[in-house]
Amino acid sequence: MLRVVNVNSWKRMQEFLGLPGQVYGRDPLWVPHLGLQTLLLLGSPFDRQKKMLLALDGDRPVARLAVKIHDHAENRALHFGFYECLEGYEEATRLLVEEAHQLAPELSMLGPYHFTMEDPYTGLLVEGFEHPPCFWASYNPPYYAHYLEQAGLHKVMDLWTYFWDWNHARLKPIERRAQKAAESGISVRPVDTRNRLKEIRGVANAMNYALRDNWGFEDFSNDQVWELYFLSFLFLDPQWLLVAQHREDTVGACIILPDYNPWIKGTRGRLTPGLVKKLLFQKDTINHMRAWGLGVLPDYRSLFTAPALMQCAVEQGLARGVQTADVSWILESNTPMNSMLRAVGAQRHKVHRVVQREPLS
Repeated sequence: MLRVVNVNSWKRMQEFLGLPGQVYGRDPLWVPHLGLQTLLLLGSPFDRQKKMLLALDGDRPVARLAVKIHDHAENRALHFGFYECLEGYEEATRLLVEEAHQLAPELSMLGPYHFTMEDPYTGLLVEGFEHPPCFWASYNPPYYAHYLEQAGLHKVMDLWTYFWDWNHARLKPIERRAQKAAESGISVRPVDTRNRLKEIRGVANAMNYALRDNWGFEDFSNDQVWELYFLSFLFLDPQWLLVAQHREDTVGACIILPDYNPWIKGTRGRLTPGLVKKLLFQKDTINHMRAWGLGVLPDYRSLFTAPALMQCAVEQGLARGVQTADVSWILESNTPMNSMLRAVGAQRHKVHRVVQREPLS
């Protein structure tokens, strides 16, 4: 008999954390999330604004879900994430969603998030199951979309991922525009590690201003700036944090992540000493990247600042032996960026979906 229980003990937490291994154990493409990072993203299980739930068949965990009341600006919603479910347990998903929505039935339920749109593993994979996930990109079985749809959730936005082979890219369109940007006084450089915190704060501020009108975007908070600062020592390569300037002003930024997933897969999601050593000293051996974020202030878009950032990234990547990149994610409604990526030879190969359940009252 199926039942839903709260994760309110270490035993339940171990069951919650262990469920993905049961779902994906034989999937050759699956890459476990780093266990430590999962705990940090989950936060305290005793937060009254949050529920962490397990569905049990008898005593066997068969599905999980976490949900949190999320306030941003004037928007308030239930953000759900960490969803996993064994195949054949569609009813367990329905029970989890019903119970999770009781935390705040007057709010819409939106996700999958962990627990904001800028956190890792946003969206539900609905196309591109034949491709391995890139670092911090979500991956799930095809049946998840159907299970959540049957539980009352529907599409609100698709997020597209492009595969870009830099060795065969059509670079002339961005080269011409990058040259025009340089003639207009736009320059691009990596962040200065001697002023790491100041530089990262400048990148965050540029992103906040540049992307504030994008669907679902939430400003980088001061806490998130500090998170980026500490992550920059382990996961972010300062050479891949690019800043666009006009004279002395920061007018755009690009954040590119090395794809650490082959390394993480080898440790089964554990932050081992060997993995830490690679993260600290061998980033430049990775030949596949993830272009994670790009933003340009509105007044400087007409100066071809985005192509200048892209040109710098490609030139630097080819010089360091990088062959390919996942560009993700791009809103399906972002026509200018989707058009630019197609123009340079990038091909859409994955789609992640954000789904929503309407308020119950």
